Amino acid sequence: YYLAFSNLVVVVNAATMGVFTDFDLEDLEGTLEYTFQAIYTFEITTRVWGHQTAFFYDSFNIFELVVVAVGCVDLFVLPIVLKTAPRIGGLISILRLLRIIRVVRVFRVVKMFS
Repeated sequence: YYLAFSNLVVVVNAATMGVFTDFDLEDLEGTLEYTFQAIYTFEITTRVWGHQTAFFYDSFNIFELVVVAVGCVDLFVLPIVLKTAPRIGGLISILRLLRIIRVVRVFRVVKMFS
């Protein structure tokens, strides 16, 4: 059930990202971003804990870990940094672009069903 739930979250997140590109639902988008990020952080933490060092032998696991870490930095760290050093806007744009790579996680789900 764990894997099915994780895959469902990835698909729902990808769908909501598509919806938010067409519609301006800023309040809902922010809430869902934090919710999905919390779920991804919990998932990656439990996978690292469960697999321990074997987790790091799979390059896709490392990729997902980096994507989740960038998401955490973007949602939790950058708002604080921006208040103190607003000049780093270019770096923030790059980090936000990296978050779009989350969509690649959908390929993991598709790969499982093929």
